[in-house]
Amino acid sequence: MLHLLEAPVNLTSEEKDEIDNTLLEGDFPWFFSKYMIKEEDDQMYFFHYLYLRNDKNPTIESPPNSKYSLFYRNIFDRFCLENDIKVNVIRRGCLNLSLYTGYKESTIHLDHPEAPHNNFIMYLSDSPDYGTLIYDEDKKTVLHQSRGIKYNAVVFNGYYHSGIIPTVPNHARLVCVFTFN
Repeated sequence: MLHLLEAPVNLTSEEKDEIDNTLLEGDFPWFFSKYMIKEEDDQMYFFHYLYLRNDKNPTIESPPNSKYSLFYRNIFDRFCLENDIKVNVIRRGCLNLSLYTGYKESTIHLDHPEAPHNNFIMYLSDSPDYGTLIYDEDKKTVLHQSRGIKYNAVVFNGYYHSGIIPTVPNHARLVCVFTFN
């Protein structure tokens, strides 16, 4: 059964300034990947790992991987506390930047197919058309479509999902993702 929460993230004006004035500046360390989910999907994007993926032992949290890790972790922890969401272990934390590639959405996927988990996706750009599609196990039936409204988040238990990719040039989908147990 899908458990889902979509809610605004309460950010301070200082946090909003940090996000707005850092991520799309020329010196932010974005890394390029030729594929979003699998090597065969051919859907390039940019990423910045806050916490590296931990698939070997889902009970052990990965250490921070970026000087920005604590900043985004504090926002995530506060959101979870305010919304009564229990977090035991961070499985992965990442900032994702998707641009126009000709695809409508990313490959439908589970972030951690080997173990139960939850997803937190906070939208960092105001792109209402570029939210997240959450699918039933058949990977065809859309159970929920979130909108990519800046400073809102969607949290759901590990269902198949895909990110809606910008369908026109010069648009961006910028999100902060945490997966957790």
